[in-house]
Amino acid sequence: MRRVFLGLFWIISGGISICAQASVPALPAYAFSQNEIDVIYDRHVFEELEAVVRTAKRSVRIDFFIFGGPSAERILDVLLQKQKEGVKVKVMLDRRLARFFTTYPERLAFVNRLRAGKIPFTYATQAPILMNVPKKTIDHNKVVVVDEQVAMVGSSNVGSWFYRYHDQMFLLRGPLAQDLARQFDFDWYNSTHLEAVVREQAEISVPIFDQAAEDAKVSWARVTSVGIGRETARAALNQVLDRAQLSIDLQMHEFSDPSLIEKLVRAKKRGVRVRVLLDPWEIGRWLPVLNVLPKGIANVPSTDALLRAGIDVRTFHLGEDYQVAHMKSVVIDGHVLYAGSSNWTFDGFKTVIECNLEVHGGRAPGEALAQFERDWSDRSDPALAPDSLAWKFYQIYRKVSGASDNIKEFLELIEARGYKS
Repeated sequence: MRRVFLGLFWIISGGISICAQASVPALPAYAFSQNEIDVIYDRHVFEELEAVVRTAKRSVRIDFFIFGGPSAERILDVLLQKQKEGVKVKVMLDRRLARFFTTYPERLAFVNRLRAGKIPFTYATQAPILMNVPKKTIDHNKVVVVDEQVAMVGSSNVGSWFYRYHDQMFLLRGPLAQDLARQFDFDWYNSTHLEAVVREQAEISVPIFDQAAEDAKVSWARVTSVGIGRETARAALNQVLDRAQLSIDLQMHEFSDPSLIEKLVRAKKRGVRVRVLLDPWEIGRWLPVLNVLPKGIANVPSTDALLRAGIDVRTFHLGEDYQVAHMKSVVIDGHVLYAGSSNWTFDGFKTVIECNLEVHGGRAPGEALAQFERDWSDRSDPALAPDSLAWKFYQIYRKVSGASDNIKEFLELIEARGYKS
């Protein structure tokens, strides 16, 4: 009798398991498709996010690293009304509400209102992306998808702290919105089934772009991501950098990945004009007591190596208008744009959930290049070569931030520049 009972138990539990697995959302193919894409900057991002959510007729999906403050509260008012109208709303946020203590009150207030309004909400899973790098995952995405037709994705968080950030978001209409929705649904499943995070999936290829990009209004584009079950962002970025023939114009908040530094050095050697505009990392603007620290700490490896290679490196001039230059954007040959939430660090392509777009043709690359040219000519200063003190503070920064870089590559880079760890 006991054997019969156990047999029935395993049959039933096996059936439940099969049904559960059958309900797992599938990730998109991350293929190129034609979309209308524009680039939105700075505080205009918050206005556009609210406007996009107001258009919802069927569904709203929000996945953000930091989401709070007056703009988020106005969007929440819209979400509550939309939910009453029958629109399906889901919100997923990074779990570390206190990671940036300056934003904690706004983020906590937003989450409490979400729960009070009974809007479906979850924290993103912290399960490691890489099994051989057992580090809890940060959800660094900044994504909104409406009706699986319109989406915004990029580098801008939402909160009063970010009104003085120089930031960038894509506004897109087309099939990529469906890809972003499917990616969200997959991550939502993992966040709400913590007992069995789904890692298995069909192999995702990252084909080289081979379409004609001639329409002035429509771009060929694909989503390139980092997350559980996917790792397409670095492969796609390597492709566009390797294929650069004329120019690489990079604007980056944090840049320290040795392999990507080497990509730019090699491009310079083969005759490509390379310009790099970095955030000055004036930490004293966040905490005045830290004004004594060297500037540009997070970008010491890239600044040092690129200057030594003869590459033109400048830092964004914050002035009175800005607190941080937060963009993560590169334009290649004037007509290819790669941008999103990934900083060019080891973690930005391996251990942090990220979302980027690779865009060929259409309006977006020209819009991004025009902004780069304005920033380069009107808001930049020549970068200074880091000294030994800056290198030491960079190593401290790595430890404090919990970076999981390839230590061997990092040390080789330091030694090659004449500094010892």
